[in-house]
Amino acid sequence: FGLDFLFEWPAWIGTVLLILLIISVPLLIIGYLGTIIDHRNWRYDIDEEYVQLRQGAWFQKDQLIPVTKIQSVETKQGPLLRRYKLRAVEIETMAGEYSIPALPDKEAYALRDEIAAYAKAKEEDD
Repeated sequence: FGLDFLFEWPAWIGTVLLILLIISVPLLIIGYLGTIIDHRNWRYDIDEEYVQLRQGAWFQKDQLIPVTKIQSVETKQGPLLRRYKLRAVEIETMAGEYSIPALPDKEAYALRDEIAAYAKAKEEDD
């Protein structure tokens, strides 16, 4: 808007900029609120047989991962997660990779160790 005012561009450019602003602000708010709602509807449960992941507020997705199929478990941390002292736990199987996002550091390490212990115990039983 400042450049439009400074260089006295044609009137249609200012109109297009205003329309883009009017459209982008509600979309930004909806995206932000959608992210918060999705994060609050993230659940996981771990026992000796399965790792269960549930995500989504409007469209729920349930994943059941047998502990016997887990090949590796690791924690990952990017710059944004590092800023808030969070980590993601990545679970890898032959079928694919699954993620439990944005856990506090201590909880992520404890969860990783718990899943690894269950997977190792099942491997030794077989």
